[in-house]
Amino acid sequence: MKLIDRDGNVLTKEQIADFLKSKRFEYDEFPQWSQREVLKPDLSNCIAVNEMNPQLRQVYFNLVAGTTHDSYNGLSWAQMLLSLSGTLDLKKVYELLDDDKIKEPVRLIKLNDQYFVSGDGNHRVCIGKFGWRSSFPALVTDWVAKF
Repeated sequence: MKLIDRDGNVLTKEQIADFLKSKRFEYDEFPQWSQREVLKPDLSNCIAVNEMNPQLRQVYFNLVAGTTHDSYNGLSWAQMLLSLSGTLDLKKVYELLDDDKIKEPVRLIKLNDQYFVSGDGNHRVCIGKFGWRSSFPALVTDWVAKF
């Protein structure tokens, strides 16, 4: 699988393997799903159901389809992972996801059957999607289509 970073450079297998190893991932190439585009929800004809009272839920990483953050438009999940700043590795991200004392929990929008990061948590969710856990806690605001 050919992977192009945000600057248009084609990464070698060795560069990908070194990057994944440095983040404590258990594989040496990006999985096929990571080539899917990070989606941005179209909320123009939708309304928030519980905006004033988001619910704390356990959410499956594989149901997170994207983010409302404009910086990640047009990127694949692998490109998003490569573009993240900071030195957080997978173990540290899981510790942050489990820490109930963290100042800002992951915030998500749920639209239909998909979730989108809507505030804090883009880095944690992106890195977490590549790991071995299946779910994480998040504050969720439900959105539905206006009729």
